[in-house]
Amino acid sequence: GLSDQTMASNHKPSAARPVSRGGIGLTGRPPSGIRPPSGNTRVATGMPPGTARPGSRGGPIGAGVLSSQIKVVDRPVTQQGLSGMKTGMKGPQRQILDKSYYLGLLRSKINELTTEINKLQKEIEMYNQENSVYLSYEKRAETLAVEIKEFQGQLADYNMLVDKLNTNTEMEEVMNDYNMLKAQNDRETQSMDIIFTERQAKEKQIRTVEEEIEQEKEAADGIIKNMSPEKHVKYIEMKTTNEKLLQELDTLQQQLDSLNMKKESLEAVSIKSSKGSYIT
Repeated sequence: GLSDQTMASNHKPSAARPVSRGGIGLTGRPPSGIRPPSGNTRVATGMPPGTARPGSRGGPIGAGVLSSQIKVVDRPVTQQGLSGMKTGMKGPQRQILDKSYYLGLLRSKINELTTEINKLQKEIEMYNQENSVYLSYEKRAETLAVEIKEFQGQLADYNMLVDKLNTNTEMEEVMNDYNMLKAQNDRETQSMDIIFTERQAKEKQIRTVEEEIEQEKEAADGIIKNMSPEKHVKYIEMKTTNEKLLQELDTLQQQLDSLNMKKESLEAVSIKSSKGSYIT
């Protein structure tokens, strides 16, 4: 009847659901709260094929895993027991410290030391060059100092001549001053020559006396060596006594000098007092 047609119209087969974005069409929507079987898992949306992580929500399983070109290194799995992407190791890269390792380390240190030694040698050469240049400049400065001194003397003479000319001094007076200064310089030069000659003679006498003293000392040493043991002991005793007496003589001489100074000061005071009493 009419009611059967109405029920039939109300129970029309549901049309196929259109394919969703990134998913596949389903013949019927499963009830809510029921997880769909693993064979109908949706394909991940927004991801290029072959890049989905295996076992994830949007990744295909079964034959899809074998057919897709998956590179585990590109997307490492962490916290699931699989090793992650290899990163740079910290610390020494070489695990076995064998003979070749130590030889390489030694060669590197030798190269560093060689480089440093070459650097220091270059610095030493540079300093030596600078030192030689400094010494040459120092000698040149000494020569120039002598020349400057000579020029200063000439300048003083010229200044004196200019002063004479500015004061309208007669040429005869200038010549007289010149002759007087020249005679004085000649006398001083002769005196310096005499002093120099006397100094040389005194130095020669001193050298002669020193040689004689050395000869006498050698002779005394020879006599001491040839002495008998008894005389040698007596000589040592007399030498010690002589040294003590010399020290006492030095002390007494200092005391005598101080007493003489006191005597002179007392005499000066007595003379002043006697003069004062005479004046009064």
